[in-house]
Amino acid sequence: MKPHCFFIPLARVTRGALCLAFCLIVLFSTLWILKDVVFLSMVAHLPHQVGTRYDECTADARSNPNTRCPWPPKRVADLFNQQTGVYNLQLNPIVHKNERLPSATHWELLQFLYNGQNISGSELKQLVNIDSQVRMNGLEENYELYPQMMNVREAVKAIRLGEPVQSAPVNDPQLEVIRSPHYVCTNTNRKNVLDLVVLIKSCSTCFDNRANARRTYMQQKLWRNFRVQFAFVTGIPTEARRDKYDFDGVWIQPYNGKSQTNETTLEATQKLLQESDVHHDLLIGSFNDTYYNLTLKMMLTFRWTAVFCKHQASVYLFVDDDYSLVPSSVIRLIRKIPFTVRPYLNGGTAAPDLIVRHPSDSSSWGDRWSVSANELPWTRYPSYSSGAAYILGSELVIDAAIAMAFTRYYRLDDAYLGFVWNKLHSRVYTIRQMKHTMDNLTDPNEVITAPRIYVDKAMDWDTGVMYMSRL
Repeated sequence: MKPHCFFIPLARVTRGALCLAFCLIVLFSTLWILKDVVFLSMVAHLPHQVGTRYDECTADARSNPNTRCPWPPKRVADLFNQQTGVYNLQLNPIVHKNERLPSATHWELLQFLYNGQNISGSELKQLVNIDSQVRMNGLEENYELYPQMMNVREAVKAIRLGEPVQSAPVNDPQLEVIRSPHYVCTNTNRKNVLDLVVLIKSCSTCFDNRANARRTYMQQKLWRNFRVQFAFVTGIPTEARRDKYDFDGVWIQPYNGKSQTNETTLEATQKLLQESDVHHDLLIGSFNDTYYNLTLKMMLTFRWTAVFCKHQASVYLFVDDDYSLVPSSVIRLIRKIPFTVRPYLNGGTAAPDLIVRHPSDSSSWGDRWSVSANELPWTRYPSYSSGAAYILGSELVIDAAIAMAFTRYYRLDDAYLGFVWNKLHSRVYTIRQMKHTMDNLTDPNEVITAPRIYVDKAMDWDTGVMYMSRL
């Protein structure tokens, strides 16, 4: 036998071993991928209370009265859920047991004072009507009756200190962050490192509006040495699955705005996530992005800002994505605001009107702003800025982010904010340079924010100079 013949069986064994090793690698790789898929599927169904350090702290505080869990927490990471891989911005405060609610006491007082006819309708409607008849000044609206009826400022103070509150919040849903802007509010342990943070309310499929903002007023060269950062806020694309909504007996046809894409929901979601991967300036919540979830979007915006941007800027500007900013005017305004008034500043675009739209008795159908008297018994809303654009101080944003948990959900976001301001005793001011229109204006310094159709027409975005003659 020739010498090389001894090596033939050995070669075959080697090839077989290599083949077996390759098959094992493929098998284990497949199992590893399947493990991740199964794990993610299981995580999606895990109870949300498991996962964050803040949850662990509040759980400990419920049995140990000396434990304090302030919100916002000192570290952003304390709100990160390792199991689900998302931030959870729910407050979930510690609640005193056996506390008698102010609403019960007030109802007893009204029953004692009132001797008129029975009033039909919801409990809130009865409460408001009877209260207006027994108060000395019955013409003055008493918005303190809007649920939750309690000392909200006291609750805000308690939660910021990590102390218990007198009753569980009525509006504290899971607020999970699917995507967070990478380069916005990253210096979490430093104060006043930014002059301004701009939060842009955007619909999930408004791709064109966001692209326009990036190539116009978001250009860094237009802001020179003014330290400003921008973030868009949106939810998850969804298909309209109802032909009508029933809000306490008032029927309203769906209104979700005008989509800027013809893709399916899945395709739009993929496109949104790709946009986030490219630009890193999107804050995406886990809720369906619909018109009647605008208040949920606002809650996410305030909670995220309170946690991630805490003290990094003294003021924040909130604006719709179909409005535009005039950088030079914004810079001039912000620099003029005294530092002493910035923390609790509350000013914005004048609201069109404060009228509560109740449908007529002859019809149960209304427009998108309609509301039943059972849901809102008042004829006017408390003061609020138009949601198109407004500026708030950093401390007020934190207070409002907490106060919303104790203010019953209402679908019209800017009007809802009026009830929040009332509970915080925060007076709302008009900033006259924030415009709904630029008709008949001649001085470019008169405009800070305005609808995009006006600003884009007048502005030279290469230089940042606005020519009013173009209007």
